Amino acid sequence: MSPQRGCPADSDEVAEAFVRKTLSRNRATFFKTHIASCSECAKEVENTRAFVLAMLGALGGLEAKQYQEANMIRFVSPGKG
Repeated sequence: MSPQRGCPADSDEVAEAFVRKTLSRNRATFFKTHIASCSECAKEVENTRAFVLAMLGALGGLEAKQYQEANMIRFVSPGKG
């Protein structure tokens, strides 16, 4: 993905860290605000979340369900209030 203005240069890595909740609090807050108005980065987060859940699902349904319940990231999609 080529970064748009304001997107992190490593947006795929930031999206993964955001989904896995391994970003610093400040960087996570900044990225959450960013994805509320950037459809490209928001899509990267959605794709990353789906991939992580699929991989966990391959390991075992219970682990994936627990991960989803404990780590589901909610944000407002771009253009929606």
